[in-house]
Amino acid sequence: GANASLQFDIGALAKTAMEAHTLGVVWGVQLDAGTLEETLHFAEWQQAFIEECKERNRVDAARWQQALVISFGTTAQQLHLPRQVLIAGFTRLNPIETALVQVLQQLGIYAGEYAVHLPHSTTASRSYPDAAAEVLAAALWAQQQLEQRPEGKFAIVVADLAGCRHLLQDALEDVLMPSAVFAVHAEAPRPFNISLGVALAQFPLVHGALQLLKMVGSVHRLEQATFSQLLRSPYWSDALGEGCQRALIEAELRKRLSPAAPLQKYAQTIMRLLKGKELHMTQHLHAMLQWAQQASKRQAPSVWAHVLPQLLQEVGWLFGRKLSSHEYQTQHAFFESLNAVGQFDSLLGELSLPDFAAQLRRMCFERTFQPQTEGQPRLQVLGLLEASGLNFDGVWVLGMQDNTWPPPARPNPLLPAESQRGVNAPNASAAIQLTFAQRLQSMLSASAPTVIFSWARSAGASERNPSPLIPTTAPDAHLPSPTSPHWTVQAHQAGASMLDAPMADAVAPAVTDAEQVKGGTWLLRAQAICPAWGYYQYRLGAAKLEEPVEGLDSRKRGTFLHDALGYFWNHVKTSSALQALTPEQCMALVVEAVVHVLDAHDADEKNLPLNPRLKVLEQNRLVRLINGWLQLELVREHSFTVLGHELEVDVDTQGIKFTMKMDRLDQLDDGSLLVLDYKTGATIDTRNWASDRLTEPQLPIYAAVQPPTEGPVVGVVFAKVRMNDSAWAGLTQDDNILHKVNGLDSKTARKYFTEDKFPDWSSVLQHWKNAIDAIALEVKTGDAGVRFSKADDLRYCDVKPLLRLEERRMQLQTVQANTNSKAGEL
Repeated sequence: GANASLQFDIGALAKTAMEAHTLGVVWGVQLDAGTLEETLHFAEWQQAFIEECKERNRVDAARWQQALVISFGTTAQQLHLPRQVLIAGFTRLNPIETALVQVLQQLGIYAGEYAVHLPHSTTASRSYPDAAAEVLAAALWAQQQLEQRPEGKFAIVVADLAGCRHLLQDALEDVLMPSAVFAVHAEAPRPFNISLGVALAQFPLVHGALQLLKMVGSVHRLEQATFSQLLRSPYWSDALGEGCQRALIEAELRKRLSPAAPLQKYAQTIMRLLKGKELHMTQHLHAMLQWAQQASKRQAPSVWAHVLPQLLQEVGWLFGRKLSSHEYQTQHAFFESLNAVGQFDSLLGELSLPDFAAQLRRMCFERTFQPQTEGQPRLQVLGLLEASGLNFDGVWVLGMQDNTWPPPARPNPLLPAESQRGVNAPNASAAIQLTFAQRLQSMLSASAPTVIFSWARSAGASERNPSPLIPTTAPDAHLPSPTSPHWTVQAHQAGASMLDAPMADAVAPAVTDAEQVKGGTWLLRAQAICPAWGYYQYRLGAAKLEEPVEGLDSRKRGTFLHDALGYFWNHVKTSSALQALTPEQCMALVVEAVVHVLDAHDADEKNLPLNPRLKVLEQNRLVRLINGWLQLELVREHSFTVLGHELEVDVDTQGIKFTMKMDRLDQLDDGSLLVLDYKTGATIDTRNWASDRLTEPQLPIYAAVQPPTEGPVVGVVFAKVRMNDSAWAGLTQDDNILHKVNGLDSKTARKYFTEDKFPDWSSVLQHWKNAIDAIALEVKTGDAGVRFSKADDLRYCDVKPLLRLEERRMQLQTVQANTNSKAGEL
């Protein structure tokens, strides 16, 4: 019921109940009265299930086998049966299989075990440092065997095939088919076959169909991460023809939409970005919206199974795509699962589309699928049970650690453990598992003339021991990790002979006269912190995708503040006019400025209008913030006039040309100027202005490189507009120009701007010009080295993966280790 769904994984519990039912039918496990509550509930469920089957005239798989054996004795006379039946690959027979053997014997048919006799069968064991090394060793062994014995058939048997399937497949492809790394060979026949497939839902083609169905059923709230997956999917709409537009659209959606939004907003925003141009993807989005109107309609599963192929086609699944052999087989398997769910009318009743899609998704996850193997590969990769009873020319059994083999006991939790042990049910006890493992290993040991057992000495930080069932590992069989045949490893060992001459990646092409360098002060700031950052992000244009945020991000809020303050000072202009305003007049003008800015945002077709509630909250925040800031403006020591906001300044330094915007320029009574920049962040490093590499170059550029013509600059100041701790921060020519802003000759400023290097204000301005010119010259000449003072300076670097910091750190550690080793030898 509802309470149970809160406490249990219903799907896992149902699977456990099915296994318990099979154990009861096949192995005769009895349900003792007065046992655990879980067993009593299971007994009630089992009884209800059996009665339901009777009413529907149905029988489950376990009881079907039982019924077949019972009826076999009476129907056998009508069948053409062989004189003997050989049983191969069984470690033991369950009661139903034993009953079948007895029936065959009563009919005069010989039923016996198929015995495998291989002369000179030898076994040995080996160990390797970890699972990756063990898998690589098995792959290299297979390569050797296949080359030396062109007619032989071989097997790699894996104790936990599901757990290491991908690791083993990668190793076998690297060793036996290196060309598989190329897309053109993605579906080429492999020289091996892995018996175990993967969940059908994990195939990208099926995953794309399931995602589309989920989206059609949840158009009112669609996660942007899900929509991004759709944009990147090669199985939706015209992926090949519209790939570039999709990439640009995804980047813009991350900026414009919240982490979750209705599908209608995605469609509207995309149409706005495309300026009304229709693409195949927009047509398919509209089709999704049309189908979404029927998603809540409750219909029989058979009806949904009939209409969903048409739905998927109309919303763009596999649009215009020519399917490969593997894709065709996968599509066929998906439609089989779809039709299978469509047969559950009497069981599921009428369902909405989301409910039907959930059932289909569950079935696709439970179905293991693998496209048909082409040809007959001479190397088979098998699980332990699959390999029992088979013969090969050579076998390697890997993963034989003591925690894996024998397998641990796993009695069914819904049945009495004692009852399971009493009938020797599978997995019921350690003794049963040991007997099972011994019999199976005996078969494996006789499956080839040579059988190798291997185990890994560690798994992560944990040490492992060999299974006590495999042959003792000889001292010289504790082997190191084998050398990978991958070309990168071979190139490393061969040295420069296999590689081109190293490229000096710390030097980029110089800036030409025709090149338009972007980034402005952000470029100079990044170049000062780390030249490679400046080059990758601003000359090459590399950038990370933004993370969608709920509501407004900090950048948009900062823009609102800048624009509102600009509107306010465009009306007030001077300190005397500010002081002449009554509190009510000042408040009214602040509100007017904020409302104007927010309305302008909503009116811009590039933006989604703000949610009304969010708009009110943002308006209240901005009003409080600006009113608090104006209290600092009212108590300034000197009268001032605001000459302008967002003033465009054309900068040319060392041939690097760009346009900047000055947040604000104030003129004092004596005609001198203050250059101001609004900041809403908490950390501002003005001490860096005394160094040779300015990481906050914007204000120094305005003051020293491209100074305003209205008068001399006597201060560069950040206006830290914050809710509770607004303040000025910067440097001025003299004390008392601004409250708590240090003049050059103050004790605090002289800690960094020492008198020998900065005797007066003009020397500060000259230092700034020289430092900025030097950074600009680095950009001009193509300096792109990975150099930085502190790793923390890179916390806002968008291109940090391109700097390869971890790789460089490992290289440095290797060099240091080699140096120390050579020093020790000396």
